[in-house]
Amino acid sequence: MNIDKKLLKIYLIALVISSLVVILPAINNSLDSFSNQHFYNLPFGDTNAMHSLFFYLMAFFLPYIAIFIGYALAHIVVRLFCRFSKFSKRIEFVGYAQIARSGKYLRRRYLIQIVFATLLCTNVWIILVGNEAIMTFWLTEEGVSNMISPDGAYLNFVFVPWYWVPIFLTTLLFSTCIVIMDSGLVSIKKLHGQSEFSDTERVGDKLFAIIKGYAGISVLYSFVLLIQTPMGNEGSLVLYPLLALVFILHVIVAIDMFRNIGRKWVFKATIPYYEPELITLNFEKKKISGFDDLLTQ
Repeated sequence: MNIDKKLLKIYLIALVISSLVVILPAINNSLDSFSNQHFYNLPFGDTNAMHSLFFYLMAFFLPYIAIFIGYALAHIVVRLFCRFSKFSKRIEFVGYAQIARSGKYLRRRYLIQIVFATLLCTNVWIILVGNEAIMTFWLTEEGVSNMISPDGAYLNFVFVPWYWVPIFLTTLLFSTCIVIMDSGLVSIKKLHGQSEFSDTERVGDKLFAIIKGYAGISVLYSFVLLIQTPMGNEGSLVLYPLLALVFILHVIVAIDMFRNIGRKWVFKATIPYYEPELITLNFEKKKISGFDDLLTQ
């Protein structure tokens, strides 16, 4: 597997930043006054410091498993799409288009993916901690009795066990969508009433648009609901989006770095239904003298 050196450099920088996010809280937890107490309901270890480190490491490493599960899911999604397209009267055929990976394209791509991945992570986290039964799932009786400070605020150790779940789910969804788009897979659709023109779109675009729409709208709604609860005053409401941003940096780059593995799985998914074809679009231009020329079309 050939990896672009510039991409590898970006990945290593993001990895170092994310590693610091794991190491620094782990050091802080080991010095915390609660470090030797037993707040988490885990079958190993007997201190908060050890357990919180475990949860941080899960948030760091589990997304890599999610990447490859996402690639496998992309294979299934594309296979189902190709099967459906065979029965669709609108889809003429499915093929591949080459996508130029310029520096400007990559910068815009990373920015969009990182922003919406962070929003989705934050939304899932709010859903989890907004339910007290779910929020206290990992806590012992001792943890539950100590989770609220004397001034009525929830302590941060309550939220730590749930950092990994949103990042895992976000990585799973994004790796699935991104690899389908990166594969260059496009569908050619007939336009009603138009014999000369067809509508060409990347297969993964609609799926990614749905995820972006949900992430952008739902996180605002979730925040509005959460700020009406006691947890709405917590510093974690600011801390977690920042943590999600830092954690997701290296994951988004990793999805891109391993993309050829996923692209190969997508390619295999289309073979039973379509002969591989590279699609090129050629448009003929014709000058017109004025608006009246359009009326004859």
